[in-house]
This record gives sequence, C-alpha cells and structure tokens, in this order.
Amino acid sequence: RPAKIAFLRQLGAALRRSDRYAVLALREDWLAALHAYRDLLPTRLRASYRLDLLGPTAALAAIQGPAAALGVRFSDAAARKLVDDLRQIRIAQPDGSVLLQPGPSVEPVQLQVTCRTLWSRLSPGTAEIDVPDLAAIGDVDQALAAYCDDELAAVARDCAVPERLLRAWLARNLVTERGLRTQVLRGPTSTQGLEDRVLAALIDTHLVRADERRAVAWVELAHDRLVAPLLASNRRHADAHLGPLERQADLWDRQGRPESLLL
Repeated sequence: RPAKIAFLRQLGAALRRSDRYAVLALREDWLAALHAYRDLLPTRLRASYRLDLLGPTAALAAIQGPAAALGVRFSDAAARKLVDDLRQIRIAQPDGSVLLQPGPSVEPVQLQVTCRTLWSRLSPGTAEIDVPDLAAIGDVDQALAAYCDDELAAVARDCAVPERLLRAWLARNLVTERGLRTQVLRGPTSTQGLEDRVLAALIDTHLVRADERRAVAWVELAHDRLVAPLLASNRRHADAHLGPLERQADLWDRQGRPESLLL
C-alpha cells in the first residue's frame, strides 16, 4: 500500500499540468481497488470507458470492413457463419456430455488468424465471399489447427525443446479427458515440468493465456474454440512423426501407466 500511494502521488503531480494527459488501462475487476486512491489524481478518475470484449457485431465489422476496403464483398451470411463458428464454447452437461453453443464473444487473435488463412486461399480477382466459398477455402478448425502447427513449431525451435513435449504438455495439462479447457497453477520457475521461459513463449503465441486471481497465477488455453483444433493438430503431428512404439508409450502414459499394457 505505501508503494501504491507513492506511485499515484507522483502520477497525480505529473498530471496537474494542464498540457499533460494520461490514459490508464486496467482490467475491470481491479477498478474497485482504485477507489481508495482516487483523491491522489486530479480528475479522480471521472472520465472512464469500458472496452468490452469483441462481440458478434464488432466481429462482423472486423471481418467485412477490411475486405470492403480492398473491393471484396464479404456477404452477411458468410460473415455471420464465421463469427458463430469462432465463438463456440463447450458447456458441460449434468449427464457428462458436452454441448457446443455460441458464446458472447470472439477471440480477436483467432479471428485474425482465420481471416488471414481464408484470404490467402482466395482466387485472384475474387469480388465476393459467400457461404459456399468458406468450405472451398478451408474452415475455422483447419485455420486454427494450422496456426497451432506454425506456432508450436516456432516455439520448439526458438526454445530448443522437442515439439512433442510441448504438444503433450498442452493436451495433458490444459485439456480434460472430456475435451474441456482446464487450468494449472503457474510455478515460479516451471509449471508441471515445463520451464517458465518456454511457457512465456507459448503465452506470446496467444495459444495460452495467464490469468492472475487473488495473487495466484493460472494458465489455460486462450479460448474454448482452440481445444478441437489443438487436438487435431496433435493427432496429425503424431501420425507424421511418431512410430508405433512411441504412440503406444504415449497411450500408456495417458492411461496412468497401467502394468497391463507393459510387454
């Protein structure tokens, strides 16, 4: 608390000049904690604006606006289909099943990745993108799986760790057996056996995000929509790079290393 008071006093002194302004950005669940310090700032934080998550309407504008600027019409039906696909979330049901349904927001990075992939596959001279074109140039799952491929390969190369290790760590620690997102507690130097420098690189790819609550840091996949593409990417990587013995060893490990599967 003394450090916070000292910092905000300095900030308040700097902002008392009429020609100096500041924009402060913070998560809304931390906003209430600033109430006790408002008197230290000249405006007492009177001017505020809530920057909401990317909702369906804003996502439609983000899809159609850039295309229109380059003379390509992205139809309403195709854009809505893309938005609805990107905002799918998984809801656990009382009977143990998992229900897919549209959520309230879209992850901006996933929207960017998907649109970039679709745009790169357009035929030269395309003037309009409609619903049938989406299937012809690749669906959302394929675009996100390709993004997982590229980013995991880059992290493995840059951090000098086996890509198989990264993929196994993500699937084992951030996805449940029922295909739902889950969280792990972030450690000071490593998290569930993964070095923090490698975890930081994964966070930079926006495949993984870190969240701090009650002074404790948690790690999870960035969005429900990444679960299926990640698992599909992992399967494709295993088929291409793992031999029968390695796949059986992975199965044995995921099932708790039962003695019944030993030779």
